[in-house]
Amino acid sequence: LHFDGIIGIAPDDRDAAQLIEAKVAEIAPSYGIGALAAGTDIIVAEAVLQGGGHLHVVLPCLPEAFRAASVTPFGAEWEQRFDALMDEAASVVVLDDIEPLSSGGVEVGREAAMGLALRESARLQSRAAALTVRAEEKSDRDM
Repeated sequence: LHFDGIIGIAPDDRDAAQLIEAKVAEIAPSYGIGALAAGTDIIVAEAVLQGGGHLHVVLPCLPEAFRAASVTPFGAEWEQRFDALMDEAASVVVLDDIEPLSSGGVEVGREAAMGLALRESARLQSRAAALTVRAEEKSDRDM
């Protein structure tokens, strides 16, 4: 399973977490591959591990720079969860040691993680899946 999505979900947003966790349980991945930004990434990674899968982290820059840009601004709870997941990860791939984190680097990281998911699915004679979580779009009636 390659995963990515919304950054900055509140760490106590149980509705979002339950929806994401249910989707991960439905997919039941043996591997979860992606970054660990505060929000979707961390929730999915935790759900993969909880379901007995292996976590493989792909970061577009050094872990310290990634943490500073994509985790720390969203609070201490996300930082603790990021650190715990980094400790639990079966592997961590750092694509570049260039700082600071850039949108181009994030996109390269996303593509590399999906490529790894495809490679692992072929190796395991399985299938790859992708889970991208986006914000709900509001209709004119919701405004």
